[in-house]
Amino acid sequence: HVLTHSFPTRRSSDLSSVTVSGTTNYLVRFTSSSTIGNSSAAYDNGTNIGIGTTGPVGKFDVRPDVSYPQAEAFIVDTDGSQNPRIRLYRPDGGSSTTAYPIHIKNQLGDLNILTSSSSAILGSETVSSKLYLKADGNLGIGTSSPVYKLEVNGNFAAAGGSSFGTTYPQLTINGTTNQHTYVVINRTNYEAGVQLQTSGTTKWWMYMPSGDDTTLRFYSSADRVTFKNDGNVGIGT
Repeated sequence: HVLTHSFPTRRSSDLSSVTVSGTTNYLVRFTSSSTIGNSSAAYDNGTNIGIGTTGPVGKFDVRPDVSYPQAEAFIVDTDGSQNPRIRLYRPDGGSSTTAYPIHIKNQLGDLNILTSSSSAILGSETVSSKLYLKADGNLGIGTSSPVYKLEVNGNFAAAGGSSFGTTYPQLTINGTTNQHTYVVINRTNYEAGVQLQTSGTTKWWMYMPSGDDTTLRFYSSADRVTFKNDGNVGIGT
């Protein structure tokens, strides 16, 4: 036996109609319940997608326009339980599955930048905080709880001129248990020392003279005290 069934014939008038119109390369969107037209913002040239531009130069290119002059993208955690983040990946050589990650995260108004020194499969990496900017303006390097404007957990070097604020400025170096704590000033052959100034004018200068590793001098308008590494001390000489 053969079973048969007759399907009703549907006329074109029974079907809802949709009108299609638009401009080449613009992404489509419903402009009404039954009409598809252009996206007024998104432009796809076949390789890149532009928002606010018909000439995207990257895979995703956002530009301002006359009605909204700021080029902005919003990433919002709507349930308030997570910290929104952006992940940046640098492929490991020619691999497309493993990469070196950088995460940029918003933690209750704090900016946290996390990295890893090794590559991992995309999305399964383990990262740790390297740079942490708190909402109060304190910046931590190697610490996520800076209590000063700049707090560094580890060794650091500074080149050129550095200054520390105008109201009770201070540089604090905190050592850990059973660890040496010291300041290192490294030179090649020129003077090296510490200056004490008033309104930008040097009043006292403790320094090691150029080309002389055996002498430490205290200067104020002239050399006042000189220490030699053999234990001799000179006053006014």
